[in-house]
Amino acid sequence: MPTSLDVQLFWVAFWCYLAGWLSFSFWLGLKKPILTKLGTALFVLGFIPQTVAFVVRWMQTGHFPMSNMYEYLAVMSWMAVFSLGIITWRYRQWVVSALISPVVVMLMVAASLLPKEPSQQLMPALQSYWLIIHVSLASIGAGAFAVAA
Repeated sequence: MPTSLDVQLFWVAFWCYLAGWLSFSFWLGLKKPILTKLGTALFVLGFIPQTVAFVVRWMQTGHFPMSNMYEYLAVMSWMAVFSLGIITWRYRQWVVSALISPVVVMLMVAASLLPKEPSQQLMPALQSYWLIIHVSLASIGAGAFAVAA
């Protein structure tokens, strides 16, 4: 069975985040400024396809993509990268980037181990506007907490 576009974009984001994490890790030891620029660029390059994957999945399923743990962890990692980007842009504290980037990679690894098939039909308990409100805020909050911790 061919892999769907959203999952392919997820993997592009994963590999960008992994390379960005390695770049930030090498910066910790070498203190070469080019490594922070490379790590930041890789995280931006990963954030774009992950955002597109989220939108594509939403369009494919016809509902907000929060119906399984894969989608939940993907959005949580997306929010962690978004929060990391804001902190990095605002404060230029590269140590924070070096410490948060492995958390993002671990969230992506956890998501990659879960079934990725989108559910076309939501179970009755999830067929409510509360799905968008509750689950999205929980996932976004968890991603922001991962950075704040």
